[in-house]
Amino acid sequence: MKTFKGNTKLSFGLGAVNVAKRNAVSEPELVANPTVGGFRITPAVSRALGLTNGGYIMFVSNIDAIEQAIANKDENLVDFCAEENIDMNTPEGVKAIHEAFDEWGITKGIQMFDKNGNAVKTKERMSKTDKVEYVTNNFDDVLKAAIENGEPEFAASLQVEGITKEEQIEILANAVNPEQVNKYYGSKCSNSSNLSGTGVSLTFSDSAVWGALKEDLGEEAKKMSRTFEVDIKELREVPYFNGHKEVIVKAAMLGEFKDTESTRKSKGEDDAATDEVAE
Repeated sequence: MKTFKGNTKLSFGLGAVNVAKRNAVSEPELVANPTVGGFRITPAVSRALGLTNGGYIMFVSNIDAIEQAIANKDENLVDFCAEENIDMNTPEGVKAIHEAFDEWGITKGIQMFDKNGNAVKTKERMSKTDKVEYVTNNFDDVLKAAIENGEPEFAASLQVEGITKEEQIEILANAVNPEQVNKYYGSKCSNSSNLSGTGVSLTFSDSAVWGALKEDLGEEAKKMSRTFEVDIKELREVPYFNGHKEVIVKAAMLGEFKDTESTRKSKGEDDAATDEVAE
């Protein structure tokens, strides 16, 4: 937990904001890419947190707790500011406080519930490609169900003389209605090689946190990659409200970072997945 010059009273609680392996050992890192909102975690991090392709990752931070302490003029924080000659009533003072105490971490996204403990549902996101793939992989069953249970006009459109399988797939894909699935906190992870399991490089998007973590870079944020060290050896237990009750999540805290100028790469190259193979 972050402390400052021996002040042991001042700390802030954190809160929200398939199998494969790599042939090469990777450092545990989180990379904030030049693309707005874009992040990548290395295989060491996905393995430590149990994150997989299609799973969810979320950020935790103590920013809200710090803001509340400033607003309430927390006694320990007031003492700290007096010791460090910081005026907490000025924008410069608030910035200095955050620089001293801000902490960020990443953890596995958790399922969302309502106040009564019922799972919150959402429609599964499916791109046109996803829908075509689904119909193609389940063509006979989907076609049979559409003909037997669909509206007469729709069923007839699938059986017109001379229609090809490709045309049927196109019609069926346009009619696919995504299923209701459990909703999770955080962002969905993906892997360019579509490898399952932990221990692979994963990408995800979070524009708000991306902006916060690269705020000091201004317009340069879109030109630079910011790479954070990630502590996977000592995971922090963090209380998190899932909509019904407080649960404990294990977070890997972000450490020092370095900035490097971006070099343009082809789509998916940032995933560094070329040396990943399924176990």
